[in-house]
Amino acid sequence: MSNNIESLRDTITPKSDQLNADDLIAGPITVKILAVKRGNTTEQPIDLAIDGDRQPYKPCKSMRRVMIAAWGDDGREWVGRSMKLYCDPTVKFGGVKVGGIRISHMSGLDSKLSVMLTTTRSKRSEYTVEPLQAPVPMPPKVKKAAAAIQQPPNPAKIATVSGDPAESDLSGIGPDRPADDEVKSKVVQAFSKIGFTLPMLESEYGKPATEWMESDIPELRAVLVSLKQSAANAKAVAADMNGDGGEL
Repeated sequence: MSNNIESLRDTITPKSDQLNADDLIAGPITVKILAVKRGNTTEQPIDLAIDGDRQPYKPCKSMRRVMIAAWGDDGREWVGRSMKLYCDPTVKFGGVKVGGIRISHMSGLDSKLSVMLTTTRSKRSEYTVEPLQAPVPMPPKVKKAAAAIQQPPNPAKIATVSGDPAESDLSGIGPDRPADDEVKSKVVQAFSKIGFTLPMLESEYGKPATEWMESDIPELRAVLVSLKQSAANAKAVAADMNGDGGEL
């Protein structure tokens, strides 16, 4: 028995020689027909080998009528076709709801198909099947990127201080995260002490405070130091000028 818990569908698979409605309780499945052969009984005269390592699908008379209406009566033409199967809990047998397999989508259809099926001895109703769209192939670039994401990280390239994978992983810390609001507030207050309002600061730095990232904080500190130094130099020059009587 598999230890994989990503899908527990296999734990509810009934023991049988065919695909059953109970197999689809977890949800519909899309299958491809691999082979068609005659069955051994008059009740189930057709066996369809399907992909996915599943038991053969033995369609009921109603679904056989749908398949013939969609694909014709030559079973050889069914091989390679696909369809979506689901469990219909309203299907009755002997007047009791037991559930049954129904087809919702089929490949090879240009538009939806409607077939009149007998539901009881004296009643017929319309049954509709939708076209099964072929999967869109993944662009090579996207496929390559997806494969790269699924690959486990290279231990030698983990973002640590020394490159030693035994150290804590530092990836995700730093420039790719928005700056903390408290930190931004302290920066704004520091600039206000030298006469810079928030609009002036945003204009000087070239980025609104709402877009500041963690990597911006050291740069803002450097700007603050530079402005303070410029102010200090200007003050020193003014003092010198005042000491000389203001003469040049």
